[in-house]
Amino acid sequence: MPLDIQEDIGISNVNGDTLVMTRNDRTFERIERVLTSEGLVFDWAETSPEGIGFLTLAKYRLIIYDQSRRSWKITGLIRYLNRYLDHIKIVALVRDQSSGENALKCGAFQYLIGPNFDKKQLQSYISSIRVDADDFRPPVDQVMETDPHKSKQEDLLGELHHLGLTSYK
Repeated sequence: MPLDIQEDIGISNVNGDTLVMTRNDRTFERIERVLTSEGLVFDWAETSPEGIGFLTLAKYRLIIYDQSRRSWKITGLIRYLNRYLDHIKIVALVRDQSSGENALKCGAFQYLIGPNFDKKQLQSYISSIRVDADDFRPPVDQVMETDPHKSKQEDLLGELHHLGLTSYK
């Protein structure tokens, strides 16, 4: 786990289930209320490197990813998720319908529009993920797959470093 997360949060305080990625405090508070009402435990990352640090734990089932302040684009983080952690569902928070459609094409499960998104819609997405309980749990082989020479986490961090998404190596 990256040192900054260990120092700021502590290994034992990483909650799991859901990762919220936003830099906007108000947006986080809206999401937090929904997740708390749904009984989900969650972590909050404000930057992609911090989010990637959390993802190296490979225990999240849902990511709520805020790109509402700009047009949706496929980021290294999304490519990383699609390539290595495709069991994780992504709910994208986008600026408009066009960005939402792009998010779906890039692998998002669903999207919400704007920082003032409809909270009932987020609850609906969470419920639809829960309906298929097997789909809401990471496959065992993706949680911690290792080989004699290199762990999957090391491989993932190496790929992220290669993409220029993290300085951790």
